[in-house]
Order: sequence, then C-alpha cells, then structure tokens
Amino acid sequence: MARDFKVNVKTNARELKREFGRLAKSQLPFAIAAGLTDTAKEAREKVRKDLPNRFTVRSRRVLSTVVFEPASKRDFPRSKAIVGIRDKFIARHEKGGRVRTETGARFAIPFRFVKRTATGRIPARFKPRKIRSKPNTITTEDEIQRKGTKRTRGVRRIHFLRQSINLRPKLGFLSTVSILARHRFKPNMETRLRKAIKDTELRAARRAR
Repeated sequence: MARDFKVNVKTNARELKREFGRLAKSQLPFAIAAGLTDTAKEAREKVRKDLPNRFTVRSRRVLSTVVFEPASKRDFPRSKAIVGIRDKFIARHEKGGRVRTETGARFAIPFRFVKRTATGRIPARFKPRKIRSKPNTITTEDEIQRKGTKRTRGVRRIHFLRQSINLRPKLGFLSTVSILARHRFKPNMETRLRKAIKDTELRAARRAR
C-alpha cells in the first residue's frame, strides 16, 4: 500500500465487561477486530465518496485506489485495520508540495488542445511513450512536439515536460479517516459485541435442550 496513516481509537474494556458480563471477555477480541474492520470499510467508502469533490475523477480506477486491510482477532490486544491509498501520486496530495518522479524522469503534461476520450483519459496515440516512437516526433528539453504533415503544416506541441510539479494538499485523507474512526468505531464494536454475545447465548440454549 503506497501510503497509510495511523489513527488511534480507544475503548473502555472494563466498562464493557461490566455492561455485558463475563461473556464480553471472551468475545472482545472478535468484537474489536470486527468493529475496526467495519469502521475501515466505512472510512474507505467515505474517502471514495469525497474524491470527486477534491479531484477531477476521469476513471473509476481512481476510486479503486482507496483500499483497506481488515483487522484480525488473533492480533488482540493490538488489533488494527488499515485504510490506505495504493496510488503513490494521489497519496502525495495529502501533504502536497513540490514533487519529482521516483525515476528522475520528467512529468509529461498534455497541452489543452489534446482531446480526451469519453472517460476523460488521454488517447493512447497521445501517450508520451507511444508518441515518442513516431518518426515525426521531436522531443526537446521542455516539450514533446509533433511535425505537421503536408496537410497540417507546422509543429504541434503535445506535452510540456517538467522536472517537478507543485501539488496542492487537497486529499484530506487523514482528517476524513480520523473523524470517522472517532465517531464510528465504538458503536460498530458495541454492535458486534452485542451480536456475538447474543449468538453465543443462543448456541448455549440450543445445546441445553
């Protein structure tokens, strides 16, 4: 996962044991792990829902970059669920700032005249790697250009080339997940605990018949 951010959530185990009795102790590892997993799912969906308000989402691939890993009761009392961003470039928008490519290559930024597909993507024929393979392509220090034909004379500028770009901190991932975790973990965990205790009592009653 490209980036994940730690958000601490706490619960009062003693208070829960008093409320639910002895069964709470045996069911707490499951309830906490399930509550964390439920909260992580909600956080993932909240971040996905907010992305179109923060970015121009041209493909559902952008939404699928927000993922989570479930918690396990085997890790109790250090159970954790992780919500993260798989796409490194999108994750960089959390803090923003000036960024460079990891390989040292330059960013290719298309000129406005480059028409996009119906889904908003750059057509394959205008992708930097594809267009550079054409014999009528000129690559300068700052641009990728294409020579005109007999019908379209002159030179068409296809991409800017930049060593670095400045990103605005607009992801809002940490604040979104933190607020949701603080408000949703406890009710999610208590719901899971009540259900686990009820199911345990029902199984015990069936065995006693």
